[in-house]
Amino acid sequence: MKNVPLIYWAALALAAGIAGGTAFPWPSVAAIIVSLLAIILAIAMLWKRSPSRGARSLLAVFFLFGLAHSNAQLSDADPSWILQKSYYPVTARGQIVSIPERVADQWGRFILNINEIDGQPVVRAKAEVYCQWPDLEEGSIITVSGRIHTAQAPANPGEPDERLRQRIAGIRLRLEAWDSVPLLQGRGRVSWLRQIAINMRARLKKVTADTMPLPEAALLDGIMLGSKEIPATVKEAFTKTGVVHILSVSGLHVSLVAAAIGWLLKKLRVPNILVLMAVTGCIWLYIMICGLQPPALRSGIMTVASLTGSACGGGGTRGGSGECGAGGIKISGGRRLVLAAIILLLINPLLLWDAGFQLSFFATAGIFMVGPVLLAAVPSGLAGAGAGAIACSLGVFLTVLPLNALYFNCITPIALISNIIVVPLASAALYLGLVAALTGILFLPLALWLNSGTAVLLKALAFSAQVLARVPGGTMVLAAPGFPTVAAYYAILICLSYALYRKNKPRPVEIIWRKNTSKRLVLVALTISAVLVVYPVLVTRITKVIVVDVGQGCATLVKFASGANGLIDCGPVKDSGASIIADLLRYYGVRNLDFIMISHGHADHCGALPALMDEFRIRKIILPSDYEQRPVLKQLANDAVLQGASVLGVGSGS
Repeated sequence: MKNVPLIYWAALALAAGIAGGTAFPWPSVAAIIVSLLAIILAIAMLWKRSPSRGARSLLAVFFLFGLAHSNAQLSDADPSWILQKSYYPVTARGQIVSIPERVADQWGRFILNINEIDGQPVVRAKAEVYCQWPDLEEGSIITVSGRIHTAQAPANPGEPDERLRQRIAGIRLRLEAWDSVPLLQGRGRVSWLRQIAINMRARLKKVTADTMPLPEAALLDGIMLGSKEIPATVKEAFTKTGVVHILSVSGLHVSLVAAAIGWLLKKLRVPNILVLMAVTGCIWLYIMICGLQPPALRSGIMTVASLTGSACGGGGTRGGSGECGAGGIKISGGRRLVLAAIILLLINPLLLWDAGFQLSFFATAGIFMVGPVLLAAVPSGLAGAGAGAIACSLGVFLTVLPLNALYFNCITPIALISNIIVVPLASAALYLGLVAALTGILFLPLALWLNSGTAVLLKALAFSAQVLARVPGGTMVLAAPGFPTVAAYYAILICLSYALYRKNKPRPVEIIWRKNTSKRLVLVALTISAVLVVYPVLVTRITKVIVVDVGQGCATLVKFASGANGLIDCGPVKDSGASIIADLLRYYGVRNLDFIMISHGHADHCGALPALMDEFRIRKIILPSDYEQRPVLKQLANDAVLQGASVLGVGSGS
């Protein structure tokens, strides 16, 4: 323990406490008692003269805090009025507390702090509202009519847990008002800093809309501000190429903004302390403009930690916390990353289970921890200008691979190439677009001239993503791995990374390795890999029948022991097409269907078939023998033939 920095152990203790509080919920009273115990331990720690005892007390505080805080957030019962009003039409009044987002051409989504239900005051609760697109902004007070729904447990494998997602966001319920337009009642109280961010965002978007055509303007808003109003075809191309992260404000964006401002101020010979204050203020204003997204918050904390270390002068010593010299203190990327994680988890411990939070931190770990190790392993004769970019891209790919398989049931090998091509274009577009938008607030013609160049970059960016998305094998479907597989994968990755680190850097700064440690780590990695390879072979295959909950209708997936897969009926069309069946097939790693058997032509039994034929390769469609006399079934048969599937009509006794 003495050779590992204390901050790593603190993060591990906090994560272990959060996991325990989530897995084993207790009554709220017990959570409060544990919280008080953590406070007592923290106070007692101040009187401990022994560093080791103080460190153990600190770890206990982090563990107990995570245990109590996560449990308290999960154990809170819904207020009685939510249970009474659920699934009934209501009229809600409240204040919009998030940036409204488009979910389709005419519908929008936002978070509403509800103050009244049907004219009766209620305890304030956040609701996720879906309604016709509101031409409103954050801070508006509105009334909207719809039905209240509480989150339910996932009905089928592969479906997201809406209850956990809502708890992470602090949301109590979902208000569906698809046919309702919110009515503006006035403006609510918003902090002056938040109001500056809201006004700035509106002005930046207006300049972009006034100086660029719609497709490029929407794409620039996505890159620059994290807007969700991006054409579906473009977003799909970015998703398939593994670069969708540039469409939401993350560490890349915050780092670029901080680097540009810091470079400009240093060229003007501004003192370090003023650079720190200016850059910190600008990046946090930028993060607020973009909606306080967790990846941006993580990057903001890391950037401020780095700048603070640089601004602090040192005496030329070297220690475990970093390197000190005339220019200040250099804090390692790993420690900044862990510090950001601790701060965010102390604020909201349930973020530990958020897919975006996990992907953001693991991708950053790939950049700071795995990428440099891979680069150091490259022979000096092959190291060139592009070696760093390739090592960084490979590090990110390796660290997020199991998470992509777990949450999205796919991996994108093409991301190794697309990140090297697309990210520089996106960075240039971000810089030029921000300069143009800020300039346009004062002088619009100059912004129009600047954005003519931005439009060219954006067209090249979209074209590159769409071309790379069509590369065969660029996206691969995988079955969702279990927790043991994910844990074993990261154990292998850690072992191999540190073995390479030990080989190329025999005197590491942070961790002291013993003799032959690298060989032992490689042996451990090979042993785990062998178990993962042999175990599926030893497991006896059986035929599985999965009855799918599609609401109104029927659908059943049959996975035969021989490896064949088939569907008996496929349910109705849902809000996003055949999302339930498609998510289920991806969860089990099904790429092709040997057959789909349709019992009859009602929409709740065959409505999802056209969407499934577009996404999956289906070898055979089995229909009732008289399908040619039934218009719906005949049309499905014709569509199947055009997709390359064979059609078989069967009757009683077949």
